[in-house]
Amino acid sequence: MVKLYSRYIPQFLISFKTTRSKISQIGWNIISFIYPNVCLGCHNVITEASSVCHNCFVELKYKVPSENSCRLCSKVKPEDSTICFNCHKYEPNFFEAKTCFIYEELIKKLILGLKYNNKMRSIDFLGRQLALKFMENNNASFLDDWKNLDLIIVPVPLHKKRLVKRGFNQSAMLAKSLYKKLKRQDVNVSINFRALTRCKFDAPQKNLSVKDRRKNLEDAFLVKYIDDIKNRNILLVDDVLVSGATANSCSKELLEKGARSVRIISVAHTDKSF
Repeated sequence: MVKLYSRYIPQFLISFKTTRSKISQIGWNIISFIYPNVCLGCHNVITEASSVCHNCFVELKYKVPSENSCRLCSKVKPEDSTICFNCHKYEPNFFEAKTCFIYEELIKKLILGLKYNNKMRSIDFLGRQLALKFMENNNASFLDDWKNLDLIIVPVPLHKKRLVKRGFNQSAMLAKSLYKKLKRQDVNVSINFRALTRCKFDAPQKNLSVKDRRKNLEDAFLVKYIDDIKNRNILLVDDVLVSGATANSCSKELLEKGARSVRIISVAHTDKSF
């Protein structure tokens, strides 16, 4: 009797799996009809599996390293120098920085929508752009091949009060998305969410001068678990690089606690010196 039933079990499982797949597809079609996939930029309905339509993607100002890029932060520099005015005046603690986009219009809308309006759909899109930037084979000779550095991905932390208010750390979510996408490409990276904490609850940075930003961030970050980062190469993930004050303060603390080097990757930066 057992042998008789066992002949039909595999076929039953196959039929059940096929039926479940069809039901799932029907369910997904219904959900897509009720909640259509809309572009995060223009809000038009899009059929492709993306968060941004082709027209909006074309409008994004992708950052490509060139002879006019600062060798440290990749922002625009004077023709007669290898670094920008900001890096000359405030020498960075980090080794170098990569960024995906110039912080204008659409990308600004995506990042602010994520930070303040909980538009989580942008995480996958932005994480994919970070991964593409990480894997980019730059012609600029000052940029290392990051794939061979055995990097630890560390997000720029939020203070716990701001984390409670916002409900999430956008840099941590971007870091996680980047990590998953790099692991699928068999890149030798790891991720650490506890390596760096924000111990100082400071005023918002957006309305401060560069000098005040740096003063505001003095002793703002802390490495609690030194063994996590000792003699390791760190890849610090942030959403926007403005003056570089946050990245510099984080890098200073990481290096003082024994990190071998710190590199920065961000979704966007303001393409100007302060």
